[in-house]
Amino acid sequence: TISAATILGSVAISVVSTQYFVSSVTEHYIKDNLDNIVRQQEQKLGVKFSKKPKVTFKFDLLNRSLLGTCSTTEGIVINKASRLDFMSPFSFMTPSYAKSVLYHEYGHHYIRETAERCSINFSNVKNLNLTQFGVRKLIDEGTAEYFERKTTNNTNTSTGLKWRSLLYSKNLCLNIIIPPSQSFYDEVGYLLVKPLLDRDVERGVQFLVTNSPNHLQLGNILQYQMQGLEKITKKN
Repeated sequence: TISAATILGSVAISVVSTQYFVSSVTEHYIKDNLDNIVRQQEQKLGVKFSKKPKVTFKFDLLNRSLLGTCSTTEGIVINKASRLDFMSPFSFMTPSYAKSVLYHEYGHHYIRETAERCSINFSNVKNLNLTQFGVRKLIDEGTAEYFERKTTNNTNTSTGLKWRSLLYSKNLCLNIIIPPSQSFYDEVGYLLVKPLLDRDVERGVQFLVTNSPNHLQLGNILQYQMQGLEKITKKN
């Protein structure tokens, strides 16, 4: 008789193999259409990427909760195993899913490009205190979320009153240091940057990079957003 462990093992291998095959097909599609995909995002956001980072795909089973990464050394890496879910074996990495990850990572890339033009090394966090590190992560993830959602027309956020109340809370500084959940930086960061980037993506990102909110401004983030809108609206 075939043991249950053998059956489960065979099913697991089948699920992984199928996921690998489908994600590899998606990989070829993305690479073949990469220039057009990036151009569509530029047109949607009204920006121009100075450099186009290398885009690679990896099948990283050990870190499948990590959808993608963006770094100056490796460029953009998309994890082909990020859709692998043994409880939902038909959740495949489709082209639309991979594009949403790519759009998100291009948001990280754009904010680093902007910081570099302003003589700021956005990736260097060694000399930042806990609050400064949290603020930078909030802006970084929020901008990436905005790039993804705006490009895919997914501007309806699931944040709701819960995340909005956290953004405008006087305890925002504490929550930045000790986030209440994994989604905090994505959701609250998105709400932080959205009014500024809705006005002007290029000038909004530049303001966020060069005028990140300090400890006192975190206590009145609405005022910070209003100041930002006023500054990026002014004609130089």
